[in-house]
Amino acid sequence: MSLTTSISAERAVLGAILEDESVFPTVSAMLSPADFSDPENKAVFEAIVQCDNDGKSIDVITVADIVGQSYIEQLSEMVMAAPSSGNSEAYAQIVSDKSKYRRLAGIGHGINLLMEDNAASEDVEDFIGKQLQDASGDKANKTQSSIGAAIKKLIQRTDDRF
Repeated sequence: MSLTTSISAERAVLGAILEDESVFPTVSAMLSPADFSDPENKAVFEAIVQCDNDGKSIDVITVADIVGQSYIEQLSEMVMAAPSSGNSEAYAQIVSDKSKYRRLAGIGHGINLLMEDNAASEDVEDFIGKQLQDASGDKANKTQSSIGAAIKKLIQRTDDRF
């Protein structure tokens, strides 16, 4: 088991969204495309976001229309492999946690490089502070914009139904 990736959780959350698009607002408040470690899974999530932004239904066919028909088998497998769309939030949390670990590992790598270059301890501390501040700021901005977008979509969909 990897500390920095969970392809199965990435595929499960994507399959859950494709199975039941009503889970997307919750998932999109937790994840961004950058949270996916697998480039193909990232492309699928980006296509799902595009469908949502364009007001299209989120399903295997509409997503395959964006990422390419060569993905249709993979998308169908994601739906079949997703244990339950009801657990989409738990899958998204795993993907989010793994993404955080990758960012922290990157910070650790940067620290090692600075220390190997005999950087002053103050420079290393400044680097750590800036990296952690950037990570916290990204989270706050992502959460705020995702919640706003999810509320806007929910209002729009409610209006469309009535």
